[in-house]
Amino acid sequence: MPRVTRVAVKGTRHFAPMRSALRTWHAACIGQAPCEAACPVDLPAEVLNAEVLEYDVTQLPFAELAHEALGTDALDKLHETREGRIAQEQVPRSPCTFRARWMAYFHKNAEARQRLDATLRHFVQTFVTAALGGRWEQFIYQAEPSLRVHLPHAKPLGMTHCDADYFHQPAEVNFWIPLVPRVWGTNSLFAESAPGLGDFTPFEAAFGQCVRFYGNRCVHYCVTNVTDVTRVSLDVRVIPTPLYDPAWLSPKGIVPFFLGRYYTSTEEPLPLCRRTFVEEGSMEDDAGAADGLGVSPRCGEKQRGSRDRTRRAGQGKGDEDAEDDALAMIVDWQTDWDTIPQ
Repeated sequence: MPRVTRVAVKGTRHFAPMRSALRTWHAACIGQAPCEAACPVDLPAEVLNAEVLEYDVTQLPFAELAHEALGTDALDKLHETREGRIAQEQVPRSPCTFRARWMAYFHKNAEARQRLDATLRHFVQTFVTAALGGRWEQFIYQAEPSLRVHLPHAKPLGMTHCDADYFHQPAEVNFWIPLVPRVWGTNSLFAESAPGLGDFTPFEAAFGQCVRFYGNRCVHYCVTNVTDVTRVSLDVRVIPTPLYDPAWLSPKGIVPFFLGRYYTSTEEPLPLCRRTFVEEGSMEDDAGAADGLGVSPRCGEKQRGSRDRTRRAGQGKGDEDAEDDALAMIVDWQTDWDTIPQ
């Protein structure tokens, strides 16, 4: 098992907005109660506290994959590109130009898709296992890591929230991976260090570090980036397999995240697959999701009305997680099981 180097979380300044007022307002927007401070599942206390951890960038080349997909070696200078300058002047939208490019690249390039899947699997099986103290050997994890691009002087696409607001399972642990040389202050993600503390500070991390935090119950948000650095990062959400609830439903009885679509498992073979992303006004797939019919080959049943469910899932949201929730409904897996790499 690889050694995980632990570094204390620190912030450049204390940033504590009126938490209760924001949480009450946010609850009214999405029609449910605010996050509960207590963890309702069997996660150890130390996992609930945010921690900066170091990983081997040669073994886990997430940044190289981002350089390749976005066509630049200077991710922290994306705002100096033509697309970046245009994006800074526009109203924030989902997905942003760079995230759309990321998705299109791995949709069209099967070989790159295999490398991303293999890197993500290796990250979970080695780094995550060590970061959670070696307590679990198998995990359910987010099949599509979420790319985030936070440009200087651009209004953030977000509001104060915790992932439970959007019906993520309570045993889910977040791994936040910056892909630029350094993140700090307003270009970073602000979060509580543990559920309910309200001690909001921006994560500080360097390239080769990632932040483990309990985003399900820890409130987090972004602010306008007033630095001269574009922050590019990846989010990966992970659940220890024994704590995964296959019957998890939203209060309205919708399955927002399920195995074989939003999640994959370390117990599954890595397939040679093409995942198709569908978003309103952007790419549409050729397997029926665009006209309201999606298929989940792993469970073998049709999911009708996926586009309608997507609209409902994203209604009233403006944060980074809203697009994840939408993608969770309509990511279509098309797998050639005869060519699964061993």
